[in-house]
Amino acid sequence: MPDNSNLSLYLRWEKSGSLGRSFILRGNEDIATLQFPRLLSDQAMGNIDGRSYHFNIKGIFRRTVTIIQDPFDHEVATMKLISRGGELEFIDGRRFTLTEESLFKRSWKFKDEYGKELVSFNVPVFKSIAGEVRTSTQVMSEKMLPLLLFAGWYAIVLFLASG
Repeated sequence: MPDNSNLSLYLRWEKSGSLGRSFILRGNEDIATLQFPRLLSDQAMGNIDGRSYHFNIKGIFRRTVTIIQDPFDHEVATMKLISRGGELEFIDGRRFTLTEESLFKRSWKFKDEYGKELVSFNVPVFKSIAGEVRTSTQVMSEKMLPLLLFAGWYAIVLFLASG
């Protein structure tokens, strides 16, 4: 289990329904949704706090995800997926790195430019359609948190689907 001593808030991504790829982020209540509307597509959309986001992916070997906020088609971030991790860059230049702890643990962490862990994701071995999320209460007040939660889980769903 990852060392989450500096992380204090527990959330979980759960599969919603039996068909397709739809997920709900839950804490004490439903917080967000992430859906892959087409069966064979990696395009996705998510909703949190009354805001909607679309995830558009391009490329085969060097995949880049553009995250667009509705309703004005405003690009808010891009994520370059590298192996089983990636780099998320917001339009204001802030960068966050998603790294996998090891191939055997199925755990990932988002860190800021200074190496501080902000969000951790853990997918239990026998639950490939659910994930545990931990974050600090300080990060909960940051406006970038919804995109860290979405981008991290979006990437993890793709990583798990590719084996």
